Amino acid sequence: MKRRRKDQTEGQESKKAKSDADSSGKAASSVAASPAETNASAGGQKMAKWQRDRLVRLNQAIARAARFKKARQARKAYDQIISEGLVPSAQTFGALVNAAVRVGDMNQAREWLAQSVQRGVNP
Repeated sequence: MKRRRKDQTEGQESKKAKSDADSSGKAASSVAASPAETNASAGGQKMAKWQRDRLVRLNQAIARAARFKKARQARKAYDQIISEGLVPSAQTFGALVNAAVRVGDMNQAREWLAQSVQRGVNP
């Protein structure tokens, strides 16, 4: 019994040491920018914090509409993103495709994918 416990603790310690070594070596590169920052920086401009926050809120509204199969409400939130001059992110288009699929409108889902490619976003 003692031997097994000792082996288990040694295994856990070595896993922890290995993960610490991995994270210390990749600490700078593993810090990812938010999707809105990544999308904005691809276009050469950086979004202000309030713009990122607003985009996140509207993306949440789209996802919520998708969950309740309200594609029209999701479309309105997308239209609001565009009218406010925000840059749609991969999450935006992913939620829009999800909304279209949930209501069974595969043509609209394909149109959202085409629109995302047009805008240079890969959902």
